[in-house]
Amino acid sequence: MQMELWKSYFVGYIHPTRNFELEEYDHLLKTAGFPSDSVKRRETTMAFGGRDEFHKWLQQLLPHLHYIPKESHVSFIDQIIDTHLRQFPNALQPSGAIHIPLPVLEVEAKKE
Repeated sequence: MQMELWKSYFVGYIHPTRNFELEEYDHLLKTAGFPSDSVKRRETTMAFGGRDEFHKWLQQLLPHLHYIPKESHVSFIDQIIDTHLRQFPNALQPSGAIHIPLPVLEVEAKKE
């Protein structure tokens, strides 16, 4: 990705979300009155019909877009997609679909 092009928009950037360790999720559940029977991560695959569908999903998901001018959003997302497909060429299917692995948190708990 042409990092220099976007770098100035992200000075002091702090990502607004956080992924916890499994033990931290377990603790949060217990603190909220939901002792867990099981807390685990697994991977699933998100399938997009093509580049446009993947682009629309990223447009809804990326907090980074709040930091760059609206007229640059398309170019920014296009570069993310291009970089991802270069790094993970198997993500692009022969049909044009794009498959992205995503982590999923699975929790089994009961309210005390």
